[in-house]
Amino acid sequence: MAAVISNWRTDPYRLLFPIGYAFLAIGLGVWSVDLLAGIPHKETLHALILGNGFLFAFAMGILLSECPRAVDAPPAGWSLIGFFILCLAGMGAAALSGHFQAAYLFHLASTAALGAFLWRRLPRGSGSRHPGIAIAFTAVLFSAAWTALGLASESGAFPLVLGREAALSGLQGFFLMFCMACLRWNWDPAFRSGPMRIWPSALLLALSLGAEVSSLFALHPRVWLINAYALRILWIAIYLRLPPGYGTLFDKLPPYGILMRAGAFSILAGTAAAAFFPGLSLTFNHFTFVAGFAWIALIAATGVIAQRLEPARRRSGAWLAAAGGLALGASVAVRGTAMSWTERGYVLLPIAAALALLPLLIWAIVFFPRLATGRER
Repeated sequence: MAAVISNWRTDPYRLLFPIGYAFLAIGLGVWSVDLLAGIPHKETLHALILGNGFLFAFAMGILLSECPRAVDAPPAGWSLIGFFILCLAGMGAAALSGHFQAAYLFHLASTAALGAFLWRRLPRGSGSRHPGIAIAFTAVLFSAAWTALGLASESGAFPLVLGREAALSGLQGFFLMFCMACLRWNWDPAFRSGPMRIWPSALLLALSLGAEVSSLFALHPRVWLINAYALRILWIAIYLRLPPGYGTLFDKLPPYGILMRAGAFSILAGTAAAAFFPGLSLTFNHFTFVAGFAWIALIAATGVIAQRLEPARRRSGAWLAAAGGLALGASVAVRGTAMSWTERGYVLLPIAAALALLPLLIWAIVFFPRLATGRER
């Protein structure tokens, strides 16, 4: 038992992935009843449970487990891991009970703690760069800033709609940078010359996120959003110039690097579609979250586990995660049909939830016993 508990501390993903999966199950369950029950503020609840809960728990599990290994640093302490679990549980309970101010506060506390954890593990000195951790740290700062704006709006300091939109933009910016951190985890020579240099790339990203945030306050927000989307497309395209799997978090596990690259192309496609078809931007933003952010989170989470598996089992895990991601995307399509088919759309909602839950349930059955016991081999 002592060895199992030690594994939980060395690999916090063993605790955080099941918590994230629980948020996913709750979020999909809310999907299946939201047309019938008339849940208030369901858009905000939807974003908190699936974004700040499911995806953020997976991202924390990956970063807390892989960052110390990348720079040969001590693992996270039990107090920090316990704090993250407490914040996730508090955020979920507050969101489900309609106390969104408390939910934003719990999320802000967890992002601040994650930022401090990454800051202490940022390599110092010109010869010890690590772009993956640097990008992840930037992502946390951006998310914390705009979550604070969402929290202020819930307190009445800003218009409520503006604050919630800002918090959602912060969440989207966090996962965009987190996905790119996974794709460009390791330092490689291609960043030393031409458009692949770190600072031009960082400036392009800053301009993109700044334009998107400015759209919240501008008189003509559509112009700012189109500029933000164009800059974001250019930034992602620059990152995709490198060969598949080169410099990724899983450059020694080829299927995982290639599948994550497919998720990046989905982010690129969703962003471009939202820019060209503004009337359907909500639909394409959902596509970006599911086919891009959620896809990469599932593939990366499986890759973290697969690094501890026997070689024969690594490839099958990648395709199992991909199947779960495809099923999640199919469930979104069915749910979109249900929402537009107002008279009898409720009939399709259980089908949408089942489409996502069944493959993801198989994923959980395969991997969760190994997370609990630490016996991957």
